[in-house]
Amino acid sequence: MSRNRYHLLNTFLHFNDNDQRVARGQEGCDPPFKVRPLLDMIDVRYTDAYAPDKELSIDESMIKFKGRIFFRQYMPAKPTKWGIKTFALCGSNTGYGLRFLIHTGKNTFSADRSSEQELKVQGIGACGTVKPNRKFMPFAMQPSALALDEGDDPEFVRTQDLITCAMVDTKRVHFLSSVHSDNTFDKVVRDRKAAGGRRTVVRPVMCDAYNSHMNGVDVLDQKLGSYSYPHKSAKWYMTVFHRLREVALVNWYIIYCKSVQEGGTPMTTVTFREKVIDGLLEGWDLCASKKGRPSLTEKPDRLTGRHFPGQYTDPK
Repeated sequence: MSRNRYHLLNTFLHFNDNDQRVARGQEGCDPPFKVRPLLDMIDVRYTDAYAPDKELSIDESMIKFKGRIFFRQYMPAKPTKWGIKTFALCGSNTGYGLRFLIHTGKNTFSADRSSEQELKVQGIGACGTVKPNRKFMPFAMQPSALALDEGDDPEFVRTQDLITCAMVDTKRVHFLSSVHSDNTFDKVVRDRKAAGGRRTVVRPVMCDAYNSHMNGVDVLDQKLGSYSYPHKSAKWYMTVFHRLREVALVNWYIIYCKSVQEGGTPMTTVTFREKVIDGLLEGWDLCASKKGRPSLTEKPDRLTGRHFPGQYTDPK
């Protein structure tokens, strides 16, 4: 397929009926309307195909895009600074992507979103960092009311099934958890100023659990970056489509690795992608001649050689 042919097919690739789109500013407007059927389809497929581990992580994930779209975000602290921000729910150990939500502004989340207490009733626990000035946070944990220095023991405040913790590591940090208590343990950390280069600190259990299971989305982003789709697109929904396609490949590779029997060696990511390509091309006559009078000359090597998977023969 030529480049021009590929671009022509891309111009006709759509995922929704534009005639049913509600204009921006009107009631019922859905900013990701162009990819809404695709988003609704993959969320169901991913959760049905694989049961993740107990620990899940939620975090932001950026889809690189510098085109013109009103919900494009700029996040200078991220490796990908310009793009479409999404919230991803992933397995903390494998990075398997389960759910995705595109951030389109202040109306992304409904006003009646669930609180941690409601999650607790549904049997879902939560643990994460929190800003001390958030609404309903206890005043006793505010920096103005509770001064903490490096080396001080962590402080806890409990309200019903929620417990908040304030501690100083490299800087002051606050945790909020519905699954932990005020238990602590001694941990040896490196310190250049201490004798022997190490010292013992009192660390909350919730802090250690958070650090162990917080990076599921980062693991997914790392796997997506290895073989990311390199072509730029002026249409934002095409960029989202290629990102979702890459997520699908990563997810199915994770499932494949889990299905390999214990002691077996799974194929590499590159080999897995080549197998997927071979499976999609199976049954197609890639070197079929054009209709009309048959040619009396042999086909050149560029049409029968190493352009297609499985047809390249090493001359050695």
